[in-house]
Amino acid sequence: MPKFNEQRKTLDQKIPSDQEVWSAIRYLDIEVREKPSPRNALIALGVLLLMISATFCLLRLCGL
Repeated sequence: MPKFNEQRKTLDQKIPSDQEVWSAIRYLDIEVREKPSPRNALIALGVLLLMISATFCLLRLCGL
């Protein structure tokens, strides 16, 4: 039979939510990875195209 203090500690502890539990599982489990977002790839592609077009425009303005 648990002592009075042990039982009180158990009652005072906060029960974690489902979201907290899954967050901890994802953090601790190496095999569970979030899928990369296609948004990041589109942003990188857009920046790359912008850099190429800016370089092309600068070369045209310089007469090359």
